[in-house]
Amino acid sequence: AVSEKPKACLRPMRLLLYLATHLSDDHAACLTCWPAMLAHAPLLRTADVLVYAGGPAAAVPAARLSWQSIVNALPNRNATIFFSVFNPGYQDGAKYAMHVALTSGWFDAYEWVVRINPDVMVFDESRLTLAMAGLFGPSPGRYEGVFASCRRNKPCYGRGCEHGLIQTGTRACLAA
Repeated sequence: AVSEKPKACLRPMRLLLYLATHLSDDHAACLTCWPAMLAHAPLLRTADVLVYAGGPAAAVPAARLSWQSIVNALPNRNATIFFSVFNPGYQDGAKYAMHVALTSGWFDAYEWVVRINPDVMVFDESRLTLAMAGLFGPSPGRYEGVFASCRRNKPCYGRGCEHGLIQTGTRACLAA
């Protein structure tokens, strides 16, 4: 038997892919792989993309041009990069990128925001798509957040999970 994706998964949604980078060569190299990845991810390919690029390299014109060309190569209709020379570093830098987006209202126009690092690849978006449509897990319904788990053999559903280990490089949160 052939199963089809539920029609609810296919409804258009206002989706933003929000990436944060410290402008490393590794992040640049990984982001150049995204067009190939997105070719197999119909939902993510329709999303808007916003890259927060924070670090001293943001002040270097050649680095800015290079990063702008990488972002322009993404197949998404609306892909933008925001440069800032300020970066408190490591996890504080990632948190600061979220702070800037939230306090600036960058997420206001979106139903869902997927916060993902440039070095994270999505090889199968089907579970994410189903979860965002409220059709995944033992008790389908309206989810307000989808988090990657480092412990794949013990997924967490619902409230009170004590054994899960959240992978902070990827998350999707209901924006409204």
